[in-house]
Amino acid sequence: MYGILPDWVSEGFQAVLSASPRNVLVAVIFYLTSILLYMARIVAIFSRLGYHIKPQHAAKAHLTTILVNNLTPLSRAGGEAARIAYIYSHYPRIPLAVLFSAIATERLTDSISITLLALLAVALGLFTAREAWAILVLAFLTMIGFILVRHYWDKLMQKAAEKLPEKYRAKILSEDSPSNIMQNILQDKLLLVTCISIGLAIWVLDAARLYSIITGLGHEIEFSRVIAVTILYLVLGLFAFTPGGLGIIEGGLTAILTTLGLPASKAVAATLIERLISYGLGTMLGALVVLIEGGRQAWRRLRLQ
Repeated sequence: MYGILPDWVSEGFQAVLSASPRNVLVAVIFYLTSILLYMARIVAIFSRLGYHIKPQHAAKAHLTTILVNNLTPLSRAGGEAARIAYIYSHYPRIPLAVLFSAIATERLTDSISITLLALLAVALGLFTAREAWAILVLAFLTMIGFILVRHYWDKLMQKAAEKLPEKYRAKILSEDSPSNIMQNILQDKLLLVTCISIGLAIWVLDAARLYSIITGLGHEIEFSRVIAVTILYLVLGLFAFTPGGLGIIEGGLTAILTTLGLPASKAVAATLIERLISYGLGTMLGALVVLIEGGRQAWRRLRLQ
């Protein structure tokens, strides 16, 4: 079956079958827990803005985002728009400016969370000097991005509105100043601390998932090193231009794991299991949401038309 593949790739596929079922199950539980945290963050943001979003709708909105991101080129290319469309289809009384601002808050606090985790890893000496400099540059760019969004949110919203159908464009431009909404969000210290804390917890869960997979393959590794790998893995995902990062993320993660001393076969196996969970299970759950919501009609709603 594997005769046409290099030996280390064939051995990798075989190693997948030898992985500890218990560890794989724990990895799946970590992944599902992270979905619950994403759900909690969505609910928390809208709650602080004065709007009640049901937890099940928040979870479905997140899973829809995963599905669209995994099926379209460029990470997050259409996922955030799909999340906005999903929430708007169930809560049409929420102003579009509030929806855009809330989703932008998620992305901003995500960037801050990952940057804080990366800076902690740098402080603990988990990166090489070259990697540490790259992390510091990323932290600087995150700070600049935060400042730009804060000061130019109105203009960014106008650009976003231009991509919407006319009825939505007129609606969003007639609402209260989006910059006022964003200013209120960024001045809400409790909300920011909550979102950043949830983001940190999600990234630690990602590292715990990968750690469980690696140890389940019989390879001992320090958890701190897995955190460093997870950060590099996340950064790699930002630059992946294929749907869901297919091909690019797998190759990059396998290479990163081999540099940590994993045999090539176990690095391949760990990557396959990780992607089966984060890409395969995520896509499957997102597709299930769309089917439950009405299939083709759900897709039409996601297009905001």
